[in-house]
Amino acid sequence: MNRILGVVTAVFLLSISITPSAFGEDYTWHLSYSSSDPNVHTQAPVPSPGQFKVYLWLKYTGADGMSAAELGIQYSGYFGHSFTPLNGVLNAGNADNLLLAVGGCPMGPFLAGSFGDYIDLDGGGGMLCIGNTTEFAMRNVTVDCALNPSPHDNGVIGCADDGTTPCSTTAVEAVTWGGGKSLYR
Repeated sequence: MNRILGVVTAVFLLSISITPSAFGEDYTWHLSYSSSDPNVHTQAPVPSPGQFKVYLWLKYTGADGMSAAELGIQYSGYFGHSFTPLNGVLNAGNADNLLLAVGGCPMGPFLAGSFGDYIDLDGGGGMLCIGNTTEFAMRNVTVDCALNPSPHDNGVIGCADDGTTPCSTTAVEAVTWGGGKSLYR
């Protein structure tokens, strides 16, 4: 029953239509090769064909913690994968389109899950990135635990074992010319 309530809550919170926060570093997600350190973003390629795990970390949170998140996972150079939620996290999505919910309003760093069964077929490595989902609302957001919950755009850092720099973004709310100009009146 708790699992159903968690999924319903996540779907509700992620479906509310509120403008995301302009404070880009409120929520930052990391993909790491370590289950104990969210900052392990690179490693040498695994021997071919090699199998390995990648861990999903909520590194930074806003003052109110996290209640839900919508994240899309993109990858290249690998074959197959699965997502296993950890530490009370529920996933109503799939391994490519995560729709996460969790109780207790965790603050970062928080280990939210692991991606397993990635296989590097040729030993050349690859990369994983976090971005917009291709299902659901096509967003990359985290919902806070405030009295009136609202979604915030995510900052992200991916991981790579192919010698490239891991993908990363800082969440910044899109501002129109008129909107930017109105800030200075």
